[in-house]
Amino acid sequence: MDGLAERDVKVTFFIVGASATCYPDTVRRAYNEGHQIAQHTYNHPALTTQSDEQIRWQVNTTDAILDEILGEDFDYLLRTPYGDCNGRVLSQIGCPNIMWSVDSCDWQLLNAEKVRNQIVNCAFDGAIILVHDIHRTSIPGALDAIDILLDQGYEFVTVNELFRRRGEALVDGQNYYQCKPTGVDYGSLEDPTFHIDDNEITFTDICENGKLYYTTDGTKPNESSSTYTEPIPLFDGTLKYCVIGDGARTRTETLTVSKNGNAFKDVNFKDWYFEAADRTVELGLFEGTGEYRFSPKTSLTRAMFVTVLYRLMQLKGKDTTVSNQSSFEDVKTEWYREAVSWAHENQIVNGYEDGTFRPNATITREEMCAILDRVLQWLGEKRHNGALKFDDADKISEWAKNAVANVSSAGLILGQSDNTFAPKQTANRAQAATVLLRLYDMI
Repeated sequence: MDGLAERDVKVTFFIVGASATCYPDTVRRAYNEGHQIAQHTYNHPALTTQSDEQIRWQVNTTDAILDEILGEDFDYLLRTPYGDCNGRVLSQIGCPNIMWSVDSCDWQLLNAEKVRNQIVNCAFDGAIILVHDIHRTSIPGALDAIDILLDQGYEFVTVNELFRRRGEALVDGQNYYQCKPTGVDYGSLEDPTFHIDDNEITFTDICENGKLYYTTDGTKPNESSSTYTEPIPLFDGTLKYCVIGDGARTRTETLTVSKNGNAFKDVNFKDWYFEAADRTVELGLFEGTGEYRFSPKTSLTRAMFVTVLYRLMQLKGKDTTVSNQSSFEDVKTEWYREAVSWAHENQIVNGYEDGTFRPNATITREEMCAILDRVLQWLGEKRHNGALKFDDADKISEWAKNAVANVSSAGLILGQSDNTFAPKQTANRAQAATVLLRLYDMI
């Protein structure tokens, strides 16, 4: 996906259901980056060897898994494992079956250069190219082939987009191998852009061959939904939208919006950390990670945690001046230097024995407590000196036990649902936002 993003290329991922349950974040990332999500059954059996009931179970179970991950009720295309298919299988799957017209033979060649040549030599206008991502030679070979074909004037689109652009409808229970030129081209159906300003959500770049439909009640938009004609006033709720035109539609985008002027593509009202994400962004403690994303499950680095603490103290009017810039060998002119200098000068953070701060290292839950305990001392807050009551207290490092006890007794950080603390677990942005918001309210 990194290589595809660099090339602005969109593809269709046919995903095995059992793998999706292991890597839900990867599935969500693929969808969020504009790729089409399709399915490849639950555990990859040859469907002609399965009973009718087993075939339906393979397809329906994978549908449900993908819906749960993406938070939408989608209709997914299928590629039958091994291309194994007959009339009986087609009668049971309940969706179009996407085969291929160009086999990269990556499973057989296991050589990046040969995979590249196989794709380039066999490509044609309207081809569907089969590539797997389970062989380490397939991805570099495919990306090299994409570069060559882009230079030759080819455009890469998802399967849905290929057939839509050429006015061909995909029919349930049919095999499809390619979609050669049909004499028509409906043009691309692009996602619109939006921005929030003056308590309104404004959409721009709505393609001429489509209309933008939206809902504010959490349901999936369709042609009976509200049509966008003017800016939408900010509200606390869920905004879903898509563009529909020429018998096709873009994927449904979901935004969680708030009257605070925030919009998130990866945070919703059901999440336990919604309020923390909304308020910390509103206060300016946290910034988004681009494209209206908060990245709640992304691990927090030492530099980021100290920087947010620094911003918090400035918001509360605390003295954050420093007499000397940081002397850490690995903290020179970076964006976090002033924050680290303040924290180091006030003995809130320490360096490592080799004289480094390691700003890009992720911060663990017990490390976060150690820093917060020193912050409470610097603020002159009452020390709670509570006892450790977590079931895994023996897993907490000796140097961190007092800090964890003090900070948890102060109510800044809580244990997990099973009364464990998970001291070595990396703290993510959602956890840190929640903890730091409690500190903000405490001061």
